[in-house]
Amino acid sequence: MDSDDEVLIDWRSVPLPKRGEKEFEPDGSDVQQGSLSEAVEAMFSALGFPRGHSLRQHVEAVWIGDRSVVPFPKGNYFRDMGSAGDKGILQLDAVETIYLCERGSLTVLLGDDQFQQELETTKSAEKFRQVDTTRLPACDLAELYAASGVDIDEYQIYAYLKRLGYLVRRWNITNTETTPKVSYNPPWWQYFTRFTSYYKLFASLSRPQVDDFSTQPPPSPQGFAVWKPTPNFRKSDPPPPHYHVVCVSAHDPFPTLESVHSLAQVSPGVPPRPQKPGRKLRRAPNNPMVAYNQARDSKIRMGHSPTVYAVNSDGIINIVTLGVGDFELINEPELEEMFPGRFHGIMVRN
Repeated sequence: MDSDDEVLIDWRSVPLPKRGEKEFEPDGSDVQQGSLSEAVEAMFSALGFPRGHSLRQHVEAVWIGDRSVVPFPKGNYFRDMGSAGDKGILQLDAVETIYLCERGSLTVLLGDDQFQQELETTKSAEKFRQVDTTRLPACDLAELYAASGVDIDEYQIYAYLKRLGYLVRRWNITNTETTPKVSYNPPWWQYFTRFTSYYKLFASLSRPQVDDFSTQPPPSPQGFAVWKPTPNFRKSDPPPPHYHVVCVSAHDPFPTLESVHSLAQVSPGVPPRPQKPGRKLRRAPNNPMVAYNQARDSKIRMGHSPTVYAVNSDGIINIVTLGVGDFELINEPELEEMFPGRFHGIMVRN
């Protein structure tokens, strides 16, 4: 795209077209068929419009193996994307490459033997030649993406989180610390005397006892570390993530109970939703006991170490939060500030 064509259109001045009544079922009329044909033609006309890049923000990447190399990165896209290679050259994995290519921020080129040799011999990205290789269209890039072994559910969840404005980095669950092995099978004779009191009922719903430590790594599902928009975010030294999102496909079996507890040990949980001071004061009840019960019930309902699961069902993504029940509430500064020295739980473990 030439510099003369870099004219930003103010879409706010363009009025939205008026929509008619929606067609719920075919009625066999020519009027309905004509309106549907016009709508389909307008959709394909919009999709077929050529996509251009701004010369100031135009970025090229070279696909090599299962990732792409960006010799000259530009823009703010890479503050939470990519990683530095052996010589400080930015590298993008398959998920990040496809996302930037689909949104029109990246042009992907196919690396040749000459570029591969230059990549191994050069000392810095500034000495790279101007890349002049085959440009990959989106369809060919999708084939390379499928050949790299990346799950499509993982990419759709990544793109969904990025479009919502979050900062997303890959979370390698298999490299986390060893987690305690949890026992769930009591002796057979305990089933007959298990729920003879309210205490035993709540005890069965509470956090399981930790018996010993296992050398087995956490389960295999992939996930992402997610941060809310942060102005001073640095991927070289990131702060603790706000969420750990586990990618799950609706067509695969859901993670087992042991997997859920193992992931809860390494997940930071879900931070409380912040409220504006004015709104909090208006909604605060006059009775301190009512405020205390609301705060305590909220902590019991959320549980301990909640973990976020993103379930992808053919492109439709649902967010599910699973937590471990905690009915003791021993170390709760918020409740202790309201009523110091009081037992805040609803049961005591033996």
